[in-house]
Amino acid sequence: MAKVRFGYLWTYTLLEPRLRYLNFTRRGLLQVMTETYFRIGPLPEDLADLAFLLNVELEELQPLWDRRTQEAWSHIQEYMDNLKDENESFVDDKVAAGIASAEAKKHSVDMDTAQEILGELMPVYEAFTTYWSHKKVTADDCEKVKALIESGKATQQQIISAIERTARETPEDKKQYMKGVSTWLKGGFWMSRSTAKTKKLDQCNEDSRDALLTKLGGGK
Repeated sequence: MAKVRFGYLWTYTLLEPRLRYLNFTRRGLLQVMTETYFRIGPLPEDLADLAFLLNVELEELQPLWDRRTQEAWSHIQEYMDNLKDENESFVDDKVAAGIASAEAKKHSVDMDTAQEILGELMPVYEAFTTYWSHKKVTADDCEKVKALIESGKATQQQIISAIERTARETPEDKKQYMKGVSTWLKGGFWMSRSTAKTKKLDQCNEDSRDALLTKLGGGK
């Protein structure tokens, strides 16, 4: 059974062998019971308690609760329990996969995985491992590099040159205090100094303009 949960599955293909001999009224009863079972779990075995839960009179329920209906209900309960077990297993697998993925991204990525992510942009990874061998490069870092270049915000050579420049200008006794690769990428430290200053000035001008427009518009 596929580990996918679409609400609950009222699958006649699987339940037909037990439902084919039941009339429309009994099938309707079992469908209501199945919906209730899905919401709250196992239903009362005592017929009076079951009638109370389903909001019907015991006298209405008794004639419908024959041997075939009971056997069909037993089969449906087993079917629903299997769905529940499959869903719990599916959720557990997803949680475990998510944890494993998060842990993997905390560690340095191997060359094969980096190649798979970066493709033709692999020289950036090689620059990091050559000039910043004391800093780990994660799979997440590789994805950030790829996104930066594909978005047009940076070129491959621009990032490589910045890596080399940072390594060259950082004294050996200070290299351990360098920013991590992820922080370096996210903070835009791969930009040239002139570009960084221009962007910072542009941002200040934009903030001042917004503040002025707000004031002119009666804002505080």
